[in-house]
Amino acid sequence: MLFRSQAVLKTRLNEEKAFVTAVMDKVRSGEIPEKLVETSYKWVLNRRPDTNYPFVYFERVLRLQGDKAGIVIPPFDYDAYRQRLGRLSSKSNS
Repeated sequence: MLFRSQAVLKTRLNEEKAFVTAVMDKVRSGEIPEKLVETSYKWVLNRRPDTNYPFVYFERVLRLQGDKAGIVIPPFDYDAYRQRLGRLSSKSNS
C-alpha cells in the first residue's frame, strides 16, 4: 500500500515521501487508525480528481481530520516548498 500511496499521491519531494512513510508507520503501530487515512485519501480522489499533486490536499485533510479526532499526525516541513520555490525562481532569474 505504501508504494501505491506514494504513486497515487504523486509525492515528489523527499519530505513528502517521508511524511507518507511516517503516517504508514503510525498506522501499522496503531497510533493512527487506518480508516482515518483511507477516508482522507478517498476525499482527495473524489473531491480533487483533476489535481496534479494530490499529496498537498491529502496532508491537509489528514491533519484536519486528525486534529478533529484528537490524533497526532506526523509533522510536515512546509519549508520544503519555500526552498524549492526559491531554487526555481533563482534559476529563472539567471
